[in-house]
Amino acid sequence: MGLRDKLFGPDVKALLKEERYDEIAELASEDKRVVGKLIRALEDSGRWGRGRAAKTLVMIGEPAVGPLIRAIPPFLLDRDVDVRLAVPKVLEEIGEPAVELLTRALKDSHWGVRMHAAKVLEKIGDERAIEPLIGALKDSHGGVCRHAAAALGRIGDERAVEPLINELSDWNVGNVAAEALGEIGDERAVEPLINVLKNSNNVLSISNWEKRRTVAKALGRIGDERAVEPLISALKGKWPPDAYWASMRDEIAVSLVKISDKSAVEPLVGALKDSDSYVRWTAAWALGKIGDEGAVEPLIGALRGTGLVKMRAAWALGEIGDERAVEPLIGALMSTAGMLGVRMHSEIAVALGKLGDERAIEPLIRRLHDAEYRVCLGAVWALGEIGDKRALSKLRPLMKIGSRPKVVEASEKAMRKIERRMKNK
Repeated sequence: MGLRDKLFGPDVKALLKEERYDEIAELASEDKRVVGKLIRALEDSGRWGRGRAAKTLVMIGEPAVGPLIRAIPPFLLDRDVDVRLAVPKVLEEIGEPAVELLTRALKDSHWGVRMHAAKVLEKIGDERAIEPLIGALKDSHGGVCRHAAAALGRIGDERAVEPLINELSDWNVGNVAAEALGEIGDERAVEPLINVLKNSNNVLSISNWEKRRTVAKALGRIGDERAVEPLISALKGKWPPDAYWASMRDEIAVSLVKISDKSAVEPLVGALKDSDSYVRWTAAWALGKIGDEGAVEPLIGALRGTGLVKMRAAWALGEIGDERAVEPLIGALMSTAGMLGVRMHSEIAVALGKLGDERAIEPLIRRLHDAEYRVCLGAVWALGEIGDKRALSKLRPLMKIGSRPKVVEASEKAMRKIERRMKNK
């Protein structure tokens, strides 16, 4: 018996058990009666049969959407909670045409149906769901509240701002509300978010770390300069030296960079002198990303230090690109650098390449035969960036057979870059 005969025969349930979804969907494009047959199977089958029929209808696509939407409402009233739980999953595949039915599911008596409906509305992101989702923020189940807040952030409608602000202090939904406010990006949220950041400053707990990181991220996304001082204050707080709190500080630095306001430069410069090396490292990174020339002299001062802070200061100076950094960087390149010498000298060489100043050519050439190939690679790349013909005769010997493969490859690229520049002059 062929597929068509089975589908229109007396036992369509048996056919659905074979899970020949693709074939049935293809047949539906040729015969409009297939959709009607599957809708009847959706109404008459047991739990698993309904699921199979619904999956097939979803795969059929547009021709099945209208009939499927019309067939779903009775299932939202089914006494079997498992049937109702399956509805949001089916509606997710339908997408925007299912929004109204999903908002009805937000009022189901079972928390699982409500939560799945909120999750699907988040994925669809349709503004018609705003008011029902705002109502769901007060749901008796925490999971429903969190997914409703996330959905509101995803949709990004300003009507959700005040309701989400009201949830910031809630232990259950506060983090998601903060994230949602960051996604919406409305300036009304700035002061409430700052207050959360300040009021949780002295609480050392995992939940506090997570909330403060989320709030910092939200403030960065909104990009209001009012957040600069509170973020700097949070960056300089005395927090435990573990990965959780380090992650929080990273997020604060990223937010300061996103705000990219000149008002952030002075506090970050001050943070370069903090007693905590991680704060100094993060401040140097942020200053490099912001790229303000007012940070050059303080970063040169940090270059005289040691360790990772010195290395990050070198990187930052390369990013800013101010010629005042050339001589200090050359001095650092030619100095000994202890345990971090390899990474340090490589970073400094790259920074000099970004600056592109000819004063760096001879010092970089001296590093071409460094015992550590990473330092050599940095010097090779930098010479290629500067593009001076004097480097060609020094790079050619690195191409010899038996040389380090990565150095050979880098030297070839650098020489091609220099030669192209010479031709274009």
